[in-house]
Amino acid sequence: MIGGWSAGAPAFSGHRDQITAGHDAVVLATGAATPVEAFRVGDRAYGVQFHPEFDAALVETYVDGPGVRGYLRAGGCDPDALVAEARRRDSAHRLLGEGLLQRWLHVAAVDRDPWRGTWPG
Repeated sequence: MIGGWSAGAPAFSGHRDQITAGHDAVVLATGAATPVEAFRVGDRAYGVQFHPEFDAALVETYVDGPGVRGYLRAGGCDPDALVAEARRRDSAHRLLGEGLLQRWLHVAAVDRDPWRGTWPG
């Protein structure tokens, strides 16, 4: 689990691509159809497959993009239901995304860089 992103919290993942975790990675989040949604390698390297930056407005823009409605329907997703759900969860999702960004910035700005002393220098 990613700190601050509660277990079971929804996240937008608008593609069929999947990543795999390397032997030294720790899986932090999974999805119903995606075995790796987020991972960590070591103490400071993180990767996410889902989109914590997507708010309701961005989901709506995405859905209205060329060919996206057909793509979503072909994958069994109702585009209008997706937009409605994104709107319903927008406030909570924004807080989770902002919290995730704040934690990442803390790691990047506060933790020590073993090559230069402190980060940033």
